[in-house]
Amino acid sequence: MEISLSAKDKQLLGVITARARDFDANDWSDIQAYCSAHSVELLMVRIGVQDMDTTQYFLSKGALLCETLLYYHRILPTRSLFSDIQGVALREMAAADREQAEVVADFIFGEIQTHYGCDPLLRDKDILAIQRGQLFDSNRPDDWERVFVVAEKKDQIIGLGVTDFSHELKRAFGVLRGVLPDRSVGGLGKAIVLDSMDRARKRGISKYQASCSIDNKITQIQMGQLGMRFSEAFYTLHLWL
Repeated sequence: MEISLSAKDKQLLGVITARARDFDANDWSDIQAYCSAHSVELLMVRIGVQDMDTTQYFLSKGALLCETLLYYHRILPTRSLFSDIQGVALREMAAADREQAEVVADFIFGEIQTHYGCDPLLRDKDILAIQRGQLFDSNRPDDWERVFVVAEKKDQIIGLGVTDFSHELKRAFGVLRGVLPDRSVGGLGKAIVLDSMDRARKRGISKYQASCSIDNKITQIQMGQLGMRFSEAFYTLHLWL
């Protein structure tokens, strides 16, 4: 069982929050004890969809099913997968790009439903600000490197890709990717992901992972087109204590 306080969630939500994973219903008393000892107000848990016993147990305790995420992966080839998009430059985000990049990020978040937005008890919160704060949080575990790549056309940021790289695990995880619709360029969304894969390959990383909501059918199709295979699925539940 893994459970820990989430300082970032506390900062963004204004409530003492803990996150738990890799547990089952038999761990409930230990989870309760941890939450009581740390005055936890909101517990966020991740449970594999195959573990219906644990899911049902937490639902019986009043937990809210807020999200179902599908995870995909691809073992990266040794050759480059990326090809240029005419008239568009893909480069790492500079400090001066931050404002435009946040506009793109807000659009992407507005198109997807996350566990924050599905919790009715968080409806009084600025969900976009919460998600933006999580995305641009500079505090990462020592082994993880978060890289922001912007797609620029005629001095305008029209797309964004965010990737976490773990050099120890030899894995890369696509955190966020998307393009502004009114400035869309054919194939740019795919190019952003392939650029992310190529950056992983150049770092000696062999496995690329990404996730999407079970409701996002378009992205699920795109995952297959990018050579990615379905790995596993998880529920995210919120339990207010």
